[in-house]
Amino acid sequence: MMGYLHAASIGLAVFIIALILGKRNRSVSDHFLVLWLFVLTVNFVSVFLLNTKHGEFVVWEQLLFEFSEASIFIHGPILYFYTLSLTTFSFELNPKIGLHAIPFLIAFSLLTAPIFYDEGVNFQLRNSLLICKMISLLVYVILVLRILFAHKKNVDDIFSNTEEKHLTWLFLVALGVLCLWTIAVVSLFLDRVMYLKIPQYGGLLTNIASSIFLFVIGYFGVKQPSLFVEYSKKVSTYRLEKENTKSKYEKSGLTEKQAIAIHRKTVELMNHEKSYLNPELTLYSLAAQLQVLPNHLSQAINSIEKKNFFDFINYYRIHEVKKCLESNEKGQLTLLGIAFECGFNSKTSFNRTFKKTEGMTPSEFRKKILNK
Repeated sequence: MMGYLHAASIGLAVFIIALILGKRNRSVSDHFLVLWLFVLTVNFVSVFLLNTKHGEFVVWEQLLFEFSEASIFIHGPILYFYTLSLTTFSFELNPKIGLHAIPFLIAFSLLTAPIFYDEGVNFQLRNSLLICKMISLLVYVILVLRILFAHKKNVDDIFSNTEEKHLTWLFLVALGVLCLWTIAVVSLFLDRVMYLKIPQYGGLLTNIASSIFLFVIGYFGVKQPSLFVEYSKKVSTYRLEKENTKSKYEKSGLTEKQAIAIHRKTVELMNHEKSYLNPELTLYSLAAQLQVLPNHLSQAINSIEKKNFFDFINYYRIHEVKKCLESNEKGQLTLLGIAFECGFNSKTSFNRTFKKTEGMTPSEFRKKILNK
């Protein structure tokens, strides 16, 4: 049973990797996901060999086992940078990222060196590395959760359409890693302190959970689009922090006169070029069009309109929908078709936003017009 489960997981991981590599426009986050799936595949291959092979292990198999043993040191960094690449505008690979692989390289070297000298790895060394691995993974998961908490608070300040932008699935993945970490720590305590026999790698249930975990990562990772469309690298990559308006902008240097000028320029752009019709419009892409800093644009909208970016842009979209319905300009289209033409990208978002703005559903509004 266990062997079939691991074989299926390996096949699934390879299939997902092939799907991602087959994408035409791969993002940086896609490459991090492929790397993570590759490491998980090696882990499953290692466990498969341990559960199915009998007799002596050859050198390459021992190296594979030790790679999996040390891989906890790279699961955390990969999850961390995958999250950063999804939530950071204009995320770029930096040589400093390689520094996060140093603990893995050190651990892998310490674990594999004895193989070539026909020696076993010191038990105390394995224990020390185990503690370090647990600490490392916990630190990275906490960092990921902090990033996702901040991102969730900032979504309405950055995006004009929020479908698939909240990254709820990734938040649940991070919580899943934290749960697995907790199980591992408790199991370690029971094994080393209470002397209770714990099945290697947690037994059947843990392996089933790991397979489900792999499926979730692959399924949502393939579906997850890039959150940012990069229009210009001349624009600041300022990250909005969800604070009160005063502290949020107190160091921006933007005067009231400048804010009014930016707001006027923004309204003119909305009225003449109808930038809101672009469903992927973000604070950053609009700032690029206006040639202003994103935090200055956000401050101008917040202070003058008393709205966040999401509400500001969708006000224009709702106005456009109403105009189309009242003039019957796009009478050949359904309500949803009109919504898509006006910049919305999902039925749920359109209905929710319309009702919030107008106090009635789009269907009720259309009936009201027809009954006039």
